[in-house]
Amino acid sequence: MKTLIFHSVKGGVGRTLALCNVARALADIGKRVLMLDFDYTAPGLHYKFGKPSASGYMEYLEEFDVEARTGGVADKKRWRSLEKSIEEIDKNLHLLRAGDEGSANFWGFISSHLFHRLFYTTPNDVNGLKPSVFPEEWLDRNIRAFEADKRLIEEHLASDYLLVDCKTSLDGFSAFFLLDWADTVVHFFSVNPEGIRYACGTAAALVRHMADETEKHRQIGFIPVVSRVPNHAGKEEEESYRNAVRSEWRRKRWKGKERDLAANFFQTEDFVFLSEMSQLEAKERILFNWEDRRDPQWKLSHDYLSLCARAAPKSDRTCFDENESWRDESENWWYEHLGMNPNTRILAKEFDSYLHLGTMLNVDAQPNIAMRVRTFHLLMGGVLGSEDNTEKQKAALREAGRRCGEDFGKELSDTFKREQPSLELRQRIESWAEFDSGVGFGAIHVLDAPANDLKGWLLVAGDAFDRPEVGLSDDEIRDLRGFFEGYVAGVLTEIHRGTDRDLGNIQVRGITEAQTPEHVRHSATEKGLQVGSYYEFSGDG
Repeated sequence: MKTLIFHSVKGGVGRTLALCNVARALADIGKRVLMLDFDYTAPGLHYKFGKPSASGYMEYLEEFDVEARTGGVADKKRWRSLEKSIEEIDKNLHLLRAGDEGSANFWGFISSHLFHRLFYTTPNDVNGLKPSVFPEEWLDRNIRAFEADKRLIEEHLASDYLLVDCKTSLDGFSAFFLLDWADTVVHFFSVNPEGIRYACGTAAALVRHMADETEKHRQIGFIPVVSRVPNHAGKEEEESYRNAVRSEWRRKRWKGKERDLAANFFQTEDFVFLSEMSQLEAKERILFNWEDRRDPQWKLSHDYLSLCARAAPKSDRTCFDENESWRDESENWWYEHLGMNPNTRILAKEFDSYLHLGTMLNVDAQPNIAMRVRTFHLLMGGVLGSEDNTEKQKAALREAGRRCGEDFGKELSDTFKREQPSLELRQRIESWAEFDSGVGFGAIHVLDAPANDLKGWLLVAGDAFDRPEVGLSDDEIRDLRGFFEGYVAGVLTEIHRGTDRDLGNIQVRGITEAQTPEHVRHSATEKGLQVGSYYEFSGDG
């Protein structure tokens, strides 16, 4: 069982929400995961999954003291007690709460000398009581007691991963988990002088612990997670963050073995950057727990995937050749197993912060809304005049859509050229389709788009065009279709031009299922798509 300790010295850095997403991702790929909430002063894991307060690890510690957990009480009896507090989220994901934070007994216990004695590690005063009350030999017994708890979980629950949400601080209580339980410490911090010093201080404690002769065979991984990074931050900003941390790290002074161990910390590929997404954090949404499992348009989804790739890599980095990127190989493996498209990462990175880009229309509560369908319909009606005929209005809507699509398509093409110029035409079209599937038109599927042909087909499933619950009138649906056809034509024209090919303008038209070629309908069936609107696109160059 691999143990990941999620730790921060300061609160509000997204630690608990990140733990939930990593846990959800591990469970999705078939790993058995136990989440342990040890942030006992502010328990919160159960809230992320919509679970009520209930007894947990603190009640277990109160029932079984150090003597009981180091041989005084049979494992079977202790496990029966602990098992009652472990809740199944699903078959692969389990939760062990900190405890019932709504109970007076919970707060009474964690403020008592009985609780503090569980973490007694030095012959200093503990909670005002002299060492004669807490003798020094209890140091080893306390460590053994927590090791026995971990072994109990591993043997009876058979978890592949134990993820611990550690107490927010750097004290003796956190040190037990950081130094004695952890296989990897995932440390969250903001890039300011205070956060950087705390990150380096936490890493230094791990270095000195591993350098100790009694721990010479123990290796603890360390993942520095820079949180609340502005969405518009690029590679230069990220490198400046790394350099600021390394500058502080170089000021540390090491002895003997510590020097070699310290050299392995804060490597370029170790860093993870989490984008600031206040609209998600305010609602405490677990991105990997949504109905569609993950939303590729959020940059934060890809940031969490990067964290998964480091915390639970495909293989140990020593398995890769010098010419291979351990980070890239591990991330590609996670993209494949979570069913996410890595090409959408560059789009999410580019457009998450710029809500004025992308489609104008949205009938759902998605993040980059600019206008609702009905508002747009009324606006266009006012511009065109109520006496204008239907064909003129439809042509104007199509032209408006094309101009919006061309504007967005140019942004896409510039992004592809800058970030991933080797992408084939079909990959670019598929990346656009996946990105724009999250902005209100419906799920856009590319059914047929040959690498070098000018003709292809799209299927828009679950779209806004024919959904009764949306409540659009026939005129509004007509407006939306006309605008959408123009929009897609504009986007695809610019994507084609971005490949340095002179194709003229792309034309898009909605077609009935009866008009759709058999091989296109067969492709839709193979993808499990039964209902939707078909669109044919072709070039006139």
